[in-house]
Amino acid sequence: VLSAVYTLMEWKKVLVLVTAFTIGHAITVTLSILDIIRLESGLAEFLIALTIVITSFINLINKKKTPAGSRMIYGLALSFGLIHGLGFAGYLRFMLAENENLGMALFGFNTGLETGQVIIVFISLFVQYGLTRFFRMKPGFWINVISLIALFPALYMCITRFPISYFTFSQLNNKHETISTAVFFTA
Repeated sequence: VLSAVYTLMEWKKVLVLVTAFTIGHAITVTLSILDIIRLESGLAEFLIALTIVITSFINLINKKKTPAGSRMIYGLALSFGLIHGLGFAGYLRFMLAENENLGMALFGFNTGLETGQVIIVFISLFVQYGLTRFFRMKPGFWINVISLIALFPALYMCITRFPISYFTFSQLNNKHETISTAVFFTA
C-alpha cells in the first residue's frame, strides 16, 4: 500500500521504500530470534493491521508528493517493517532447524522477502502503468482503489484483534491501576 502512490517511472524510489521496509523487518526478526525482544502474536497481528490502516488513510488523505513527504514515507516504511518483522519472527523461529546457521537463515529469509516484495510491487506498478496509460485511469483513482482494498480488511482485523485482553485494570487501594503489557525485553 505504501508503494501505491508511486509510478513506474519512480521505480528507484520504490526500491528505496521496499528496502527500508526490509531493513526494519530484518532488525526485529533478528532481535526476536535472538530473544532480545518478543511480542505476542495476537498483538503483532493487530499492529500489522494497524500499519496498513494508517498507510491507507495517508494515501487517501495526502495526494501531494513532496520531498518531506517522501522522507516521511521512507521512515514509515522502516517503522512499519519493524512491526511486521515481529509478526514473522515466530514463524521463522519455528522453521529454523536446531543446528542451522542463524546468520545464513536470516540472510536467506530477508533476501527472499526483499525479492518477493520487489516482484509484487513491480507487478503492481506495471498494472498501474497499463491502467493509467491504456485505459486512462487517473493515478489518484488508482491510489484510492488500492488503499480502499487494503483498508477494509485491515480495519476489520484491527477491530477483531484489538488487544483489549493485553490490558488488565485492577483497583489497588482504590487509587492505582496496573497495566500489564504483552511486550517484554530479556537481557
